[in-house]
Amino acid sequence: MSKPVFYDLTEILYLSGSSPFYYGIARVVAEAAREIFLLDRGVRFVAYSQAHDTFMEIFPGRDETGDVDLNVPNARLLKFVRATGGKPRAIRHVQPLLLPPFLAYQRLRWFRTGVDIRPVDMSGGIFLSCARPKLMIHAVDSIRAKHPGCEVHALLHDMIPLYVEKHDRDTRFASSFRIDNNYLIERADHIITNSQFTADDIMSFVEQGLLIQPRKMTAVRLPHECRAGTDQPVISLPERPYVLMVGTSLGRKNLDVVLDAMCLVLERGKTPPLLVLAGRKRKRTLELLETPRMAEVAKHVLHVDRPNQTDLERLYREALALVLPSEIEGWGLPAAEALWNGIPPFCSDIPVLREVCGDLGVYFDLRDAEALSGHLVRLKEEPGWRAGLVDRIEANSGSLRTWNQFATELLDRAVAP
Repeated sequence: MSKPVFYDLTEILYLSGSSPFYYGIARVVAEAAREIFLLDRGVRFVAYSQAHDTFMEIFPGRDETGDVDLNVPNARLLKFVRATGGKPRAIRHVQPLLLPPFLAYQRLRWFRTGVDIRPVDMSGGIFLSCARPKLMIHAVDSIRAKHPGCEVHALLHDMIPLYVEKHDRDTRFASSFRIDNNYLIERADHIITNSQFTADDIMSFVEQGLLIQPRKMTAVRLPHECRAGTDQPVISLPERPYVLMVGTSLGRKNLDVVLDAMCLVLERGKTPPLLVLAGRKRKRTLELLETPRMAEVAKHVLHVDRPNQTDLERLYREALALVLPSEIEGWGLPAAEALWNGIPPFCSDIPVLREVCGDLGVYFDLRDAEALSGHLVRLKEEPGWRAGLVDRIEANSGSLRTWNQFATELLDRAVAP
């Protein structure tokens, strides 16, 4: 590589929540970082501290088990605050007064840990980030001010909040999301997307006037690989045959249609497979399951709260099928991981999930509980049907993408002229 490449671990530095396991965008950042480290192509790793307005160098290595340890110091210690647009007017007025003491307190917290920050100069290099846009924009501002000649290559994961803004322009999160993405697109030398669908989505919103035109854009599809976990298993697997849903929310994830399908199965005097919901317990979901209409369905639902990677892989492998009824996704990692683990994904018939699964998925209209109920019944009553689906997945396993392929293509696209 003619220019030095700096891979961004800011997402891990500011990892949110109490769970020690990586989910969502943080998962992509971490998995790509591991593979880039293993590729040994001279890439350096950095993280941006808003409190110090500095990029620090990070030094991944091998732990005692031989696995890659990203070695991000003081992960979760620092707190991030948005310092650009997209905030209520009252906050914009008081932030100039509150931000300096807030950042000074963050620096003090870091100082008390005794960990040195090793600043890195990225001038003339390539900055490659898969972080959330709201984290990237402050880093990019620092690059433009302090690291002359450094190219910015930013991966965008989805445009989902813009679908909300199309219908409700007062939605604060959607507005902030649009502002952040436009801010980033305007300053990035190259936008990378995690699927062709996301690239097409961006261009659609450009045509609608919600986004600005990227200078350069290419798609690097996320993988199907479900990496083996290193944690000890914690949960006991269900004894009943079950279908798995990774994600537990109503609305966009469309759990509603799955519960409606199970209602239909029960109304016909049949017993549905157990529905295992893997992910954070959501208040709205729990409240729905407590309604009279869902009283019988609730007996066939099991929550597994934020399983670790080892347990998630076990849940995949023993499931009859995965159900992913989403209205929209940026990639649809659960469907991809289901294929990797050799189980059929039952997916809503939307373009991005066709991109992920191709002919290996079983599709239904995302509002058609009747069709999904038929699939659930068929799973139990026609074992030969499922066996045929599994055989087809196994026969095409060589076409499934790995994290190594994703990381390699990500680097190749970043350094391409």
